[in-house]
Parts: sequence; structure tokens; C-alpha cells
Amino acid sequence: MSTDDRADAEYTLGRSEAVELATAWASHRAARIGVRILVLKGPLAHTQGIRAKRTSSDVDILVEPGRSEALISEFGLGGWHERFAPDIPWLIELHSTTLFHARWPIDIDVHHYWPGFLVDRQAAFETMWVDREQHELAGVSVFTPDALTASLVLALHSLRRPASEDHAGDIPNLVAKLRRLSLDNLPALMTDRARLLGATQTSRPFLVALGADVAEELNPDDDLRLWKLNALARGHTRAWAAAISNAPLRKKPVYLIRAVLPSPREMRGLHPELAPGITGLVRGYWRRLGSGGRELTKAALQWARRSGRADV
Repeated sequence: MSTDDRADAEYTLGRSEAVELATAWASHRAARIGVRILVLKGPLAHTQGIRAKRTSSDVDILVEPGRSEALISEFGLGGWHERFAPDIPWLIELHSTTLFHARWPIDIDVHHYWPGFLVDRQAAFETMWVDREQHELAGVSVFTPDALTASLVLALHSLRRPASEDHAGDIPNLVAKLRRLSLDNLPALMTDRARLLGATQTSRPFLVALGADVAEELNPDDDLRLWKLNALARGHTRAWAAAISNAPLRKKPVYLIRAVLPSPREMRGLHPELAPGITGLVRGYWRRLGSGGRELTKAALQWARRSGRADV
């Protein structure tokens, strides 16, 4: 075995080991520069008894507002770099930056807010920070939200895009796990926490499944309206429809072309399942032209009606 081969073997990690080590490393580097972070989901959710044990493919951390750039720069010193993300519109503001490392089998997702918590982002973080729990991973102290807030994090993750992602069993499984914890007045406790975080409506299906009595808001504000539209979305069609509908008339064709024919790099970022080479791209564009154009036109008309706009 050559020196290079021995070095590669020495640094080969399984994903489970990598998640714990990267979580500890990220927490240590954040503390070193005085940035507060909370670890979300991952193995700590199993430790808290709110999720079955599973092997994660990334580490999710929530950074206190205004400190994401400093933390990403700090991680960059350790070889973690931003993964390419297509420049596309979103119904809900992009909430994280994904970092990768050439020698690690996982990513780190740096979240600057958590979608579904609709109160002021600083207020949301402080609420989560006050009720945090301290755990130890790989000999390092790490912080995570308590079981109530961590459950809301998991619920909102499942409810954000239920139409396009496989989350059918997530809420029933989460409710079952929480009931095994035998917490007194669980529905009321969870509803109160959701209220503090501005999540009674975004997490309503979860709260109702727990047994809480939460009435549906019939006159949602813009943030809640976008959340609901996003929950119904498959892919990015509705986001493009919103961008096209809201764009000035002269720019609508430009947005339409970008929506249907993204650059090759963006295409592969959106559809990593495409086969390598030009053949994979051509087939991807063909499918997009066939289905995406029709869906985009329909979604744009729906968006215009919902927004009271007629100049699509």
C-alpha cells in the first residue's frame, strides 16, 4: 500500500461516525469564535426519544441570526466549502447553506433560520436557546433544542413539502414517540411552545394529531400564505410561477425561459439523478419541456388568481 493509499484508508469514515464527529467539530469551531449554534435533528433526536435511530447524511445546525457568514468562513478554514445551489426562486426564502468537504462522506447544512417559525428570527432563536439541552458527542459539549422545540423542528421539516417528499409516516411516528415520553399536558405544552415560535398554524396538522384544539386561520398573512403554497408545491414550479407573475411585463419571457431551460449546471443541481454526459442532459430537458411548461402555465394562472393579478 502506498503512502497515499494509507492516508486515504486512515481518513475513511462511515456516515454515522462522520455525523457525530462533524457535529462535535462544528460545535467546537463555533464556540471558538463565540457563535451560538443549535444542533437540529440527527442522532440527538434519537437520544431525546423523539425519533427512531437512523443514519443521517448531513449535520443540521441553526446559527444565531447575523452570524452565519462568520461561521461559514470559520468552517472554510477547515476545508468545508459551499456546495453549488441553483439560482432559482423560492416561495419560502432559502434557509440554509450546504457545505461539503472532499474527505468527509456527509454535508453540513448551516441554517440561518428554521422555516415554519414565523416570529422574528432573533426572537425564535432566543426562545430555542433558553430551553436548550446540553449533550456530549465525541467528547465535546453540543447544544440542541429541548424535546418540545426539537419535535416542532421535525414536524415542520415534514410539513414544509409533504406533497413532493416522502414524509407520509413522519407525523404519526413523531406523535407516537412523544406519547411514550409520558409528558403531562403534552398537547397544551406543545401548543404553547408553538405559539411562542409563531408555529401554531404551520405545525397545525401535528398539533391536531397530538390532540390539541387549534382552529385554522382563515385569513392568513403573507408568510403563512406562502407556507401553505409551498406545502402544496411539487418541485419549483409554483415558485417560478410567482416570479413570472410578479415580474414586469418585459422580463416575463426571460423568467419563463430560465424556468423551462436552466443552465446545464443548474439542471444537474436540480436533477442529480440525470445520467452523465450530454444524453442525460438532453433527456432531462425534453422531460422538462414536456411536463414543466404545462405545469408552469397552470401554476402561473393559479398564482395570479390568488394574488389578484391579471397581467400574467
